[in-house]
Amino acid sequence: MVFRPLLLATLAIAVSACSGRYFTAADAPPAVDRYALAELPQPEHWTGIVFNGARIGFAHTRVSARSDGDFEIRSEASLLLRFLGFEKQIRLRTTDVVGPDLALKRFEASHHIDGSDLEVKGEFVAGVLVVHITNANASMVRSYPVADAVLPASALLLYPATRGLEVGRHYRFHVFTTETQRISEVEQRIAGYEKSPLFDGEAYKIITRLQGQETTSWVDRQARPLFELALNGVMIAALEDEAAAKRHLAAASLNKQDIMLDFSLVRPNRAIASPRRVARLEILLAGVDSDPVSGPGQECEADSNGWRCLLQAGHPESAADDTRPYMVSSLTVPYGHPQIQATARQIGDASMPVRDRIRHILDWLDVNIRKHPTDSFSALDVLRTRRAECQGHAYLYAALARALDIPTRIVNGLVYSGEHEGFLYHSWAESLIDGNWLAVDPTFGQAVADATHIKLLEGEELADLVALTGWVGRVSVSVLGYEYGL
Repeated sequence: MVFRPLLLATLAIAVSACSGRYFTAADAPPAVDRYALAELPQPEHWTGIVFNGARIGFAHTRVSARSDGDFEIRSEASLLLRFLGFEKQIRLRTTDVVGPDLALKRFEASHHIDGSDLEVKGEFVAGVLVVHITNANASMVRSYPVADAVLPASALLLYPATRGLEVGRHYRFHVFTTETQRISEVEQRIAGYEKSPLFDGEAYKIITRLQGQETTSWVDRQARPLFELALNGVMIAALEDEAAAKRHLAAASLNKQDIMLDFSLVRPNRAIASPRRVARLEILLAGVDSDPVSGPGQECEADSNGWRCLLQAGHPESAADDTRPYMVSSLTVPYGHPQIQATARQIGDASMPVRDRIRHILDWLDVNIRKHPTDSFSALDVLRTRRAECQGHAYLYAALARALDIPTRIVNGLVYSGEHEGFLYHSWAESLIDGNWLAVDPTFGQAVADATHIKLLEGEELADLVALTGWVGRVSVSVLGYEYGL
């Protein structure tokens, strides 16, 4: 199936035991295996999905011919897992219409997470991909001029099957992912032909890179995806029949293991008492692929063992760049929507001092939005359900802040949890105050975010968060010292 961005990014918020010893080289077939879409030996398949050792759901894909000469690819995934003691439900359904060459013509997709829905529809019109996005009671249109063919993400493993399965081949093409609403380049390499006790028979080993993430798939000569590894081997998909695949979802409903917490918690070398009062923190950060981003009160320099960072609460960062991008109305932060504007007017007005506006927003959120590990697609979802986890609080805070004329950006990283005695992945905000960015945490109601906030990246759209998936399970934090002051 090749794991798609929504699955990966959602699960980002232990390396598998499936190491190289489970896969051995086999004699490669003498001829190239290649199939036209109308001739696929197995046009339908089901896979069971395992995350961090626990069964969490299934995926299903079916290719069928249409009367007009095009083809329809129907794909779905259904996941159920636990986080902080609560069940999380994720469902994806997509119908893609493609030509015989897999070029995307039009599509319809629905995404469901914890009671919130996102609908994405699109079609090509005169060389432009026109995409309609609907969430809560708001909609928007995006247009993507395209010079070459674009494939749907559902065709990731169909591409090498239709172009030729042969060891050593490399492929590059572009796909549109409905979860991130982005056109991205895909790089594929057929790295070998192998056998394994983890699946029946022999298969081509295909390595796929998409949006910075790598997935390894084993596809047999009938173009069936027998086995797949993602998230450094922590997420596994295996070919099964329909009944067995759906049993994964039933098993997930009975599984009480908090697999997300087990996987994402970063335990430091020492505990931090009263983390919300910490004003100064020194750490050694390791396991990140890129330089830690600078931010209000975060200074990092390279160390032989990683990055040595000094974090200081309330320390400003000069807004040297253009701040207009942080006053736009986006899918996740639709500050121009009438419901957001009306709520903001109830909270305050732009004539108030900026710090008072921020305090009023935080107080309103504390009274009106319940803290709950529920994922949301946007601030409107949070306003509708009146509950959210950290990302939802950050979405709604940013929307209300922008509506009250405060440029605000969303940042993502780690924060220390006293309850769990470790760092958890977290989202908060940075608002522009007197020409400087200052960190604000709406989840904790902090107008000045404490110094245990480790900023890893900025971004409010799902595509911005995909980079985190490469760090989850790899990042380590050593606490060198801390001081109180908040």
